[in-house]
Amino acid sequence: MRMVVALGLAVVVWAPPGAFARQEKPAEDRPLYLSAIKPKDSILFLGDAATIGAAWPRQVASALLALRPDDGLRVNVGGWDGATIAPDPMQPDAMSAAEVWAPRLMFTVKPTVVFVCLGQEDGYSREADAADAERYGRQLSALIERKIVGIGARAVFVMSPPAAEERNEASRGWVAGYNATLSLRAKKAEEVAKAKGWKFIDLYGASAAAYDARQREIEAAARRSGEPMVPGSAPPLVERPPRLTAAGLVPNRLGSAVIAHAVLRGLGVADADLSRVGWPPIPGEEFEKNRSLLPGLAPEGSKTAAMYSLSNIIDGYNTHFEVLWKHLEMRLHPAHSRRADILTMHRLEVESDWQRVLEAAKAAGAK
Repeated sequence: MRMVVALGLAVVVWAPPGAFARQEKPAEDRPLYLSAIKPKDSILFLGDAATIGAAWPRQVASALLALRPDDGLRVNVGGWDGATIAPDPMQPDAMSAAEVWAPRLMFTVKPTVVFVCLGQEDGYSREADAADAERYGRQLSALIERKIVGIGARAVFVMSPPAAEERNEASRGWVAGYNATLSLRAKKAEEVAKAKGWKFIDLYGASAAAYDARQREIEAAARRSGEPMVPGSAPPLVERPPRLTAAGLVPNRLGSAVIAHAVLRGLGVADADLSRVGWPPIPGEEFEKNRSLLPGLAPEGSKTAAMYSLSNIIDGYNTHFEVLWKHLEMRLHPAHSRRADILTMHRLEVESDWQRVLEAAKAAGAK
């Protein structure tokens, strides 16, 4: 017994220098926002109105940039209102609308990581339609393979389309029943991602749960006030919690925060890390009134202003970026006498905006 102990001690004494130094975790043991997203990556959020018309992609960007301010990440948001992945007889060769503009966006941004969120604007039935879901899955898979991976994306995150807030009074009932369609598309998006080895993040489930919870809060407030919930009636005497979409589909700032939180959790970002950098990027009073939507978050008060500022600067950058890729480069006539000068001027403006984003990210991420 003594000999065994002595040998064990000898091994410890003569271990080479650094043998017990802390080793970096293998990629599979690290959260996706550190393993799948690498330093210097160009990240693109690609989608329809529920993506480009909402704040959640830029809210995700604000978190990633604040958490990794020195890693040289770049984040862009691009897409088209009304974008569909179903074949469109009005497009060349009956391609889908997304197939027409997605390559242009890919070649402009040259992203290495792409988050894809399509399907909310592909039409709907008030009843579950399995055939529609199958078509959606085939078209989504083909679009990503040919127009995203085929053009150079190293990593793809497939995201299910967000749910519809069916009880939102501003929709006047026109989105009622839409979730029967969207829920099937969400399941199909997950199946496609798993079959192809792409990552999947469920936006439908997160948004549907939040919309249902908010509906219960609104109904509870109505019961307390004793007032009927009649669309178009006089404003309630008791303040009710706000809705999470503008008119049933596109998330507003609060709804976007719920969806962005789901994306960040899907990437493995811990609530404690988000709180440390002052996330979410919404005004403090608004967050406090709606804390039930984002349980687990307790943003540091000294950081909230910097985070909100970062989010606003990202908004300004993205506005100029969209003007450049979607409008100027595409619509400025090739023979325009000042085409080169105009494009150069706007590219410089976009680059200047991005430098402001990086400066704000470092301020938000400073310890």
